[in-house]
Amino acid sequence: MQNKQIGVLAGLVGILSICVQYVPSIVLNIWIGGESSVLPMIGTVGTTTAIYNLVPRIAGPLFVYMFAVGLGYYLSTRIDIAQEYRRVGSMVAIGSSAPVAAAFLGATILSISNGDFSSISITVVVLYIGSFIVMLVSIAAPITVGALAGAAIASFRSANETPSKPTEAETDSLVDSCSESRTDDPRSQSQSPR
Repeated sequence: MQNKQIGVLAGLVGILSICVQYVPSIVLNIWIGGESSVLPMIGTVGTTTAIYNLVPRIAGPLFVYMFAVGLGYYLSTRIDIAQEYRRVGSMVAIGSSAPVAAAFLGATILSISNGDFSSISITVVVLYIGSFIVMLVSIAAPITVGALAGAAIASFRSANETPSKPTEAETDSLVDSCSESRTDDPRSQSQSPR
C-alpha cells in the first residue's frame, strides 16, 4: 500500500472524526432554544443544551478510537506493520492532520468573512492557535495512536503458536549457539566490550 493511499484513508477517518466530534454540538445548538425548538426542552435552555451536548461529547471520542483502531487493523492486514510501522504511523499522522487543518482554515475564513475579527488582538490569535491545538489533540493524535494500536491488535498471535516462555532445553541450546558464534567470529575477539 502506498503512502498516498494510507494518507487518504487516514484523512477519511479524520473527516469522519471531525463530523462525529463537532457537528452534533453545532446542530444541537441550532435545534435547541427559542420558541422554535425542535428537540424537547429539559428545564431551561442552558440545561437542555448541556444535557444534549453530553451525548456527542461522550460518544465522539469513542467513535474516533473505534475508527482509528479499525483503520490500523485494516492497514495491518495489507502491510507488514512490523517492518513499516514508522512509515504507516507518520502517514496516518499527516493524513489525519490534513482535515483538521482544513476545517480550522475553513472556520477561520468563515469567521473573517462574517466580520468576527473587527479587531485582531493577541488574545484572539492565542485563542485561535489554542483551538487548533485542541482539534489536533482530539482528532489527529487519537487517530494515530489508535491506528497503531489496531495494527498491534491484528499482529497478536495465539498462545498455541509461540510458547509464553522458552523451555530450559531451548534456552541452553540458544546460549551454546551464541557462545559458539562469538568464538568463531574473529571480529568478536579483536573488539573490546563496550
